Order: sequence, then structure tokens, then C-alpha cells
Amino acid sequence: MAAGTRCENCGGRQSVAGATHCAFCGVLLKEPPPPPSPFGDVDARFAALREHRGLERMMRERPPAAAGIWPGAIIAAFGLLFGGVAFAMWSSARSWNADFDARWNAFGGMPRWTGDDVFDVMPLLFVAIGVSILAFGIYRVMGFRRAPWEAFPGLVVGERTHVSGGGGNSAARTTYHVTVEREGGRRREYRTTGNMAGGVRPGDMGIAHMRDGMLLGFRRLRV
Repeated sequence: MAAGTRCENCGGRQSVAGATHCAFCGVLLKEPPPPPSPFGDVDARFAALREHRGLERMMRERPPAAAGIWPGAIIAAFGLLFGGVAFAMWSSARSWNADFDARWNAFGGMPRWTGDDVFDVMPLLFVAIGVSILAFGIYRVMGFRRAPWEAFPGLVVGERTHVSGGGGNSAARTTYHVTVEREGGRRREYRTTGNMAGGVRPGDMGIAHMRDGMLLGFRRLRV
């Protein structure tokens, strides 16, 4: 029992949090009713949603999944570009060194140390980094494609936008999140797209379509 609660029997205001009996008359204190939900009678709305005649068909629908593939594809493309540029630099350096050595030896030049080993290893290191980034991007894409679809009745209870970066020479990056409540009261926040976040609002009831932890669709129903 929260401090400040009044006893229904004598009207005394309780000063001790967690008290089970009135400090003035000794009557068992009753817990105050929970505040009404801002989303109405949630249980009744879920029950009405379950009775919707098109529920099964809508749960079998599959919204576009490109939004879940793009992040991994961009990472893979960057890795390919990074590794390709590093390989081109390594190949060009090898050709220049070979040509320079041929000219040097033709004039009877003495053996020299030019740091060729270093210039050979460093570009190859960058090539390896590029290949690793490419592999990680492909892994993300394949992981998303292997992830199963999940569709369930849900209630939108919150939205959140997070902006990162934007300082110095870095571009700002905005990520969007929507919190969905399932039947039974369990809630979870899902990442989503800007268009998806802009198309729903707290209180919307419908069918949520999720894949690999990302909310890709929400079919709103009037219940």
C-alpha cells in the first residue's frame, strides 16, 4: 500500500508505505484499483481482434522485406569497395617496384632496401579487412533471409526515435523503434523503418509482422 492512501473505514491517511492494516483503526487496507488504460479495454479489443473474420488471411500476408536486407547489403558493398581499392593499390605498387628494380639493376645498382615488404603487407592487410567487412555484410543478409516470419495480434503502445552521429564531419543517423504489446500484456520494442514508424501511433490495434527482430509491417484494424 502506498504512503498517503486513505483508509476506507476511518478515512485516516497512511504514513507508512507497504502497510497492510490501517494505523488508526486496524482495518485491512484494500489496494486501490489500477488506473484505466489509455488504450481502452485492451482485453476486449484483443478478443474482438481474434474474432475478426479476416484474421488468418492477414496473418499469412508478407510485407516487403527490403528494409531488412539493405543494412547488410550496404555493409557488403562497402567491404567490396574497400577491399577492391586496397587490392588495386597493392597491384599498382608491385608493378611500380618491379619496373623500378629492373631499371636500377640495368644500371648496375647496388642491392638496396626499399621497404618493399612493408608496402606489400600493408595493402594486403587492408584487402583482408575489406574481405572481412564483405563477409560480415553477406552474413547479415543471409541471417535475415533465413530468419522466420512471425505475425501476431498486437497493440502499439509506444514509439521512440534515436539520432546518433551528426558531430564534426559525420552524418546524423536516425533509427526508429515501436513498442508492441501482445495478448497477455507482454511488451517488446522492435526496430523499424521511418515509414513504418510514421504509419502507426500508440493505441493502434492490428497484426504485426516481424522478421529477425524488425517490425516490417502492421495491418491496422478497427477494434
